Amino acid sequence: MPICVYKTDIESSTQIIWEALWEDSNYRYWTALFTEGSHMVADWKIGGKVHFLGPDGNGMFSVISELVTHRKIVFTHLGEIKNWKEQAAQNSSHDWSGAQETYELQNLGSYTTLLVHVDMPQEHIAYFDGIFPQALERVKELVFKIMDKK
Repeated sequence: MPICVYKTDIESSTQIIWEALWEDSNYRYWTALFTEGSHMVADWKIGGKVHFLGPDGNGMFSVISELVTHRKIVFTHLGEIKNWKEQAAQNSSHDWSGAQETYELQNLGSYTTLLVHVDMPQEHIAYFDGIFPQALERVKELVFKIMDKK
């Protein structure tokens, strides 16, 4: 599966960018570009399950394969969710199974690089290449709102 890379530089700390990415209302805002009403449910532990869901209860489930708070998180996608329920592998046509999605924050002094690697099924590359940069702009927007509040 090809790996797509998306990157942006943000003049902020890794802690604030992490909050912009993963705090619930922030996550809902920047991922709404992919699907309006997107949200996630996670226990935020290595090996813990994550449900990436749309408002209709459909989405995908994953595990957190690696987690270094404020630095890096790796999700390994396992399968689909239909009507709020994980689907058994044999009942799923999920083409993301085994794919990894990595978010890494690299502090470089006055700015931080947000680097996203996504194992991507070929048929989805054009869509994500168009939408992911817009989503990263929304993350930047959130970072500046958070900084204004502090």
